[in-house]
Amino acid sequence: MSPAREASEHRAAVAALERMLVSSQRAWEALERDDGPAVLAALDERDAVQEIAAPLLARLAGEGPSPGVWLTAVREAALALHRWNGMLEARIAERRDQLADELQRLETGSGALAGYAGRSIPVAARFEAVG
Repeated sequence: MSPAREASEHRAAVAALERMLVSSQRAWEALERDDGPAVLAALDERDAVQEIAAPLLARLAGEGPSPGVWLTAVREAALALHRWNGMLEARIAERRDQLADELQRLETGSGALAGYAGRSIPVAARFEAVG
């Protein structure tokens, strides 16, 4: 492979990894805003770029160590993306657990309210009967 072609492929790999990183960061920000549709859109964007770039990234990874600056940049971008994705997945799991806890509290609370309301109706009926 010519040095120009190799440099071009390395630049393309770095650009793809950077786009995936930006998408992961957007997903994180959307998660912080509790904007579920934006989280899903950002994750879909990241996955689409990854699908397109996967063959190139796999081929570059198979080349082994290279003293080239571009391969170092590819590795650094891949590590940054891996860190962001790990943090994002942990934050999504944490938020999912929080929402499950909130839902359980609401269900438990609404059950208690329904029981209270059930007891209140006969009391109200008794007042109407007396009145």
